[in-house]
Amino acid sequence: MRSNPDSVRNMSDSGKHRANIAGLVAALLMLIGVSSCSKPQFYVEFSVQDSGNPVCVLAYYASDKKQGWNVEQASSLLDGKAFVECATVNPTLVWIEISKGSMPPILVYAERGDKISISGTGSNPSTWNAKGNKITEQISQWRIGNQSALKAAISGKTEALNQAVAKFAKANPDNPVSFLLLGVYYDRSSDEVGFRKIYNLLSADAKSGKWQDLLARADFQEVPSGSDKIPQSIVVNTIATGCDTIKSGKAPILFLFTRVRMDNYHPLIKQMRDLRKEYPDSNKRLIAEISLESDSATRWQPLRRDSLSGVVRGWMPLGPSDPTVRALGVGEVPYIIVADSKGKVKYRGTDIDKGIEVYKSTK
Repeated sequence: MRSNPDSVRNMSDSGKHRANIAGLVAALLMLIGVSSCSKPQFYVEFSVQDSGNPVCVLAYYASDKKQGWNVEQASSLLDGKAFVECATVNPTLVWIEISKGSMPPILVYAERGDKISISGTGSNPSTWNAKGNKITEQISQWRIGNQSALKAAISGKTEALNQAVAKFAKANPDNPVSFLLLGVYYDRSSDEVGFRKIYNLLSADAKSGKWQDLLARADFQEVPSGSDKIPQSIVVNTIATGCDTIKSGKAPILFLFTRVRMDNYHPLIKQMRDLRKEYPDSNKRLIAEISLESDSATRWQPLRRDSLSGVVRGWMPLGPSDPTVRALGVGEVPYIIVADSKGKVKYRGTDIDKGIEVYKSTK
């Protein structure tokens, strides 16, 4: 029996049509699958032994292209297990803790579609392991390996924690985890010099805009770089002579930047008065109290009453906008900078007591 060419052609066309439909269906199924995987969510699954039934709080910043909002989600761990769906479009940092301030929380990095798994033993979340992406896993390993430093930081002793961050960053200058650890865990107020060294050590990629946005810290947008030395001469307005020039590189110098309206202004002036009594020779140890007040009357009025003598009483009315103030890295008050007899900065930050301690031991 001979075949009909037309029927063969029709059967072939019909087969092609069916094949095209099957292909379209497969493509649609794939699209549905992709769509379900790319929901604006990430997931956190807990599996912790011997933890009891605590309530964990997940705190993070959820955002999309148009807006963002702070989120706190509470989840009870029943026999150590829970599954939490969290909404966001953009990547975010998530803090996970049982009770605020009692133990170091877990920090994880999450992107849309991520499945973060938390596992461990016991009721201390800081010892639990977090997995789900490379960033989260590296942060988790660092956290678990620095338990004692994290616990000490809760009580205000941050030196060991700063050292732990510095150690990781020096070994991983191209890794954005170094930048995140610096922004989250490093106590910049107690060691501005160390902070700058680490920040300037990191590569441009490690601290690029993506990671800057994730931290959302204004003080990270402009970190002074270069040599951490005091300029050889600093000109300031003064009430006694109209202006004065502070020269560095001859004797240890303590700069205290203030505003009269600070809550602790008068106690700080008393500390400077006591310090000057202890070191009366200004040729051997210089102290400069510099006000960032914009209004001259506000600056000059207390000077007639506070009896602080033997100290340079300067005034920079442009405040944080003053080029010298910017070069010195002063972004808030009170702020203290201590430099040695060669003009090298030995301490900078907001811990006044520590700055005075460093000043006393600086040569």
